[in-house]
Amino acid sequence: MKTSTSTNYSSRLLFCVIAATAFLGGCAKNYGLTYTEQSKSRTEIPPQSFRVTFFRLNDSLRSNRSARVRIDDDRKFYVHHQSFTSVDLPPGKHVIRTDMIEAPFTAVCKYEISAGVGEHWYYLIRPTPAPAFGESLGILPLTIFVLAEAYSKGGGCSGDFFAIRINPSEAEQKIQGLREALD
Repeated sequence: MKTSTSTNYSSRLLFCVIAATAFLGGCAKNYGLTYTEQSKSRTEIPPQSFRVTFFRLNDSLRSNRSARVRIDDDRKFYVHHQSFTSVDLPPGKHVIRTDMIEAPFTAVCKYEISAGVGEHWYYLIRPTPAPAFGESLGILPLTIFVLAEAYSKGGGCSGDFFAIRINPSEAEQKIQGLREALD
């Protein structure tokens, strides 16, 4: 009888350790200065380049997961919950893909952009609510609205994360307290 109790306790303890590891694993991210702190030392856009800033706000859906952003299948970086990252690119056409890291069968959202020298574009990265999630909570209309918004703003995808281009003045207000994602 004593063995059964200790086995039951060990199983519960093991479950708690695994659950805590899975939950806290999403929190181990590297962050730099806030956008506001960086603005004092931020460099100008290099000659013959344009800048793209990707950012995520305080969305609770997939807050423990990071969005992966790939540019031209050449450069790859991550945008974590409540963070931003900026990249300078040569002018011209580029292909941006967004998806979720550590998800082998995730769908990818693909965007083609073309910008000129000295431009600064901002993209809000948002998680796409899965229809099953919306249906189970009775919020299917909200799910359809968010997906329609992504599609109408150039998303047109069904991936786990999508990007919406935001005008610079609106983006600058939203991004102020976010920290730079360093990994």
